[in-house]
Amino acid sequence: MKIAFRYTFLIGCLVALSACSKPGKTTTSGSASSGDSIPLVPVANRSPNFEPVAARLDLGGRNYMFMDFSGAMQQAGASLTAVMSNLAQMQPDNMQMMMLGMIPYEAIIKTLGVSNLAAYGVSSYEDGSLFRNKSVVYMPDGVEGIFTISGTEPMTIAGLDMAPENTDIFVEYMFNSGAIKDMIYTIAEQMNPGNGEQFAQGFLSARANDTGPSWQEILDKSNTVVNVVVRFGDPIDVPVPEEDFTLKAPNVEFMLSMKNMAWLVTDGVIPVDEMEVSDEMGAKVYRDNEGTTTLQSSSAYTASWNPALIVQGQDIAIVSHVSFWQECLSGKTTLRESAKFQEATADFPEKGNAMFYCSDDAFNAYVDVRDDIYENVPEAAATRAMMSFYMPLAGIPRQDKSSAAIVTVDQNMIFSDSRWPTPGGAGGSMTSVSTVGLLAAMAIPAFQKVREQSREKAITNNLRQIAAAGQQYILEEGVVSVSYPKLADYFYAPIQPVNGEDYSELVISEDGGVLEVTTDNGETISFSY
Repeated sequence: MKIAFRYTFLIGCLVALSACSKPGKTTTSGSASSGDSIPLVPVANRSPNFEPVAARLDLGGRNYMFMDFSGAMQQAGASLTAVMSNLAQMQPDNMQMMMLGMIPYEAIIKTLGVSNLAAYGVSSYEDGSLFRNKSVVYMPDGVEGIFTISGTEPMTIAGLDMAPENTDIFVEYMFNSGAIKDMIYTIAEQMNPGNGEQFAQGFLSARANDTGPSWQEILDKSNTVVNVVVRFGDPIDVPVPEEDFTLKAPNVEFMLSMKNMAWLVTDGVIPVDEMEVSDEMGAKVYRDNEGTTTLQSSSAYTASWNPALIVQGQDIAIVSHVSFWQECLSGKTTLRESAKFQEATADFPEKGNAMFYCSDDAFNAYVDVRDDIYENVPEAAATRAMMSFYMPLAGIPRQDKSSAAIVTVDQNMIFSDSRWPTPGGAGGSMTSVSTVGLLAAMAIPAFQKVREQSREKAITNNLRQIAAAGQQYILEEGVVSVSYPKLADYFYAPIQPVNGEDYSELVISEDGGVLEVTTDNGETISFSY
């Protein structure tokens, strides 16, 4: 904790960006004589990670923070390993604790890439009616693990060429599914030395459903770039369920596209042909001579709203209407050429791993809907101040400029840059939410499977221990069988259940046999002796 707190707000208030700005003149005493220069602490006392981080930030605005972790993450992993090992040694009869004590936490934290985190910095200053926000996650030994889920190097934001000039919301996100697969294999080997690859293959060979692809196939095929394009139209009245008023919300046109994900249809994960029905309100499948497949409702809801799923080449898209998809592909006038977009992204990195753009019209549509709710729902209005404190976007005024954020993943850092209505911005949020969220969605099932198999091993070890103790008791006492409760009184304290299993009915016989228990989730685990 001392390491984590040592370089927080004190250094954030005193340090300066002398590494990336021209220093002012100083007096003979060494103090700054210019308001544009603040002296750094002596080199001998300076964080070795400060200058690489500070070089990407802006000092002197509304917010500035720098934190040096200086190996704190590695120490946390080592400490956790030591603590769990000691706890396990203190409870040798608790097989669940023994299993937890065997987990190599330090190695797993390194595989996840967290131990490489050396420093973190953020800055924010007022830029007209917006805030210019920047953040740096610095990893001098390389960006690894969960931090590579959005790719390992920045790319041109190609999706901008699909977004029409009057787009209101644009998102591009690079997804590296291979990073998840690599972590699963590495962690499996760390937890099961010598058998990790076999264990990982066993898990990944399982199918997501009875007829679908295996998890291995899904991860092998899911390297993609996701694009979202949204355009708002004229407002329409939207009835509020269980309320006596309507909201004025904009009519929405959208496109969600994913590169290299056409296999979802061609491999039958989305059974397009089976979804075609002949009734008047059903779905129809259309195929053109160029190989494009479209699944669309046979009856349009409105002139601009008739959702469709489209497969073209290796890519797949879900759109509000085929006409909007065709407009996006036409490339006649693009968001890249928009004056609003150019102003929002001025001086941004040319390449990135993720980008988010929101027009002032989109923000104002949100503000109008929010204010309508506050006006018509007193309970919501009463929470406005509190919501604005915890969620700054809940309290923003109408906007006169568009906002944008970009995240880049370089060899040794993750950098975000944004112009946003609130200090702090979208960049840092995009980094953390995308990384953690995708890890949770894709990797947690793998770790849950690891936990389930660890439980099975712990229960099997309990049964093995009971069988061995029973045979020893039979040999020493000259009996033909013995029950588990008798053993518990004779040899050791009762074994603690791992997953709700009951050992009280077990009987060990001199001729051998099979011990079986049933867990809370209905799984039967047995051991032959």
